[in-house]
Amino acid sequence: RSLIGALLWIARCTRPDILFAIIYLSRFSNCATKIHWDALIRFVRYLKTTFKIPFVLKLSNDTSMDKAKITITTDVDWAHDIVNKKSFSGSRVITYGAMVNFITSKQPIVSTSSTEAEYISASNGCREGLY
Repeated sequence: RSLIGALLWIARCTRPDILFAIIYLSRFSNCATKIHWDALIRFVRYLKTTFKIPFVLKLSNDTSMDKAKITITTDVDWAHDIVNKKSFSGSRVITYGAMVNFITSKQPIVSTSSTEAEYISASNGCREGLY
């Protein structure tokens, strides 16, 4: 559990590229098996080999401080959870070319189509952008 907690902190604060996978693995922290432990060790190895590669988001050339430029992008993995067929959503909010928020979560309901899952994800992304 402490390794999951440490990886969640790293993912949330500095490495959004691993956030989804760590959140998914955290679901098994109460009943972890060797497969889950091996996946966590693989993440630690990945972080050790990529810690010198910077995670850079650059300002775009058309960025001006006159108007607020907010971009919200969302994505969904439809019916990914094999237990209850719920989808996973992810969104990021970019303001003036810099990412200010990113989030990934399991959707609260079972979507009957990929389009419905995308609409739910877009709604969650807009809610994050308004926040």
